[in-house]
Amino acid sequence: MTSKIVSVVLTDRGWNGLVPLTQTCCKSIIPFIGSHRLIDFSLTNLIQAGIKRNLILSRFHCSSLMDHLKHAWGDYKSRIEVLEPIYSQAKQLPVLRQNWTDVLLQHLDAFNRPTDEHVLLVGGEQIHRHYITSLLQYHQIQRAELTLVVAQVPVEQASQYHVVELDEQRQVISIQHQPETPTEIPNKPGFAMVLTENYLFQRPVLVKGLFNNAKRLDGKHDLTKDIVSLLARRVKTALFDLGEIDEKQAPTYWHNVNNLDDYWRLQMMMLVEQSVAGKRGGGGAEEG
Repeated sequence: MTSKIVSVVLTDRGWNGLVPLTQTCCKSIIPFIGSHRLIDFSLTNLIQAGIKRNLILSRFHCSSLMDHLKHAWGDYKSRIEVLEPIYSQAKQLPVLRQNWTDVLLQHLDAFNRPTDEHVLLVGGEQIHRHYITSLLQYHQIQRAELTLVVAQVPVEQASQYHVVELDEQRQVISIQHQPETPTEIPNKPGFAMVLTENYLFQRPVLVKGLFNNAKRLDGKHDLTKDIVSLLARRVKTALFDLGEIDEKQAPTYWHNVNNLDDYWRLQMMMLVEQSVAGKRGGGGAEEG
């Protein structure tokens, strides 16, 4: 199946919580545990899952990202392609703030090929482990048109995420966008289901969603709010659940780096995890 999938790794500037670390570079290139960069987790997992075409897409030109990919990932250049933003000087034009729907449409030809049956959108600034192979298998078994990668977080932490409202049959009712009062998971009080903002689409479904959204004149062109939310209620949608994610636990599968506190805490967790694994004779923790 991996020969029929193209991944698109979305990298961004990171405007808020990680300043001043993102003052001169994009969020995905921030150092993490020594010589690693945040984007290395996504790329490692995609390569190890066997995906042959991996596109890196940014809304802004980032020279440090290009340098890192050249030196750290040069041996994989046949499998990694960087798509330069069309408006590469957008950093000099603060009025021009493209969203992801704009950028995806501008590079549509890169992932809208007949040989690409599925498109996997992956955030380039997340810490996660090797679940992509299982995700691909689950998507195929479910015969889904869209699979949302989700996680369960304590409800008091869920307001910083997009929360998935479910019915008793775990069907998507709506997607709440950083709600003040997140909806709990049916039959699991105290936890909310949140989007990791990693999505697996059947290619025609994503392309049609992008074009339909582009026709809207109301200015609502957010990828998650205005495309994924709508598709999740209209097409056959599956939930790939990574399980419980608690800030007191080591990052079993996935963590988003939202702010400086997250950045520090996640590194401390993984350093402790590596130390414990080393004492047990298991070597260091997995990189991705």
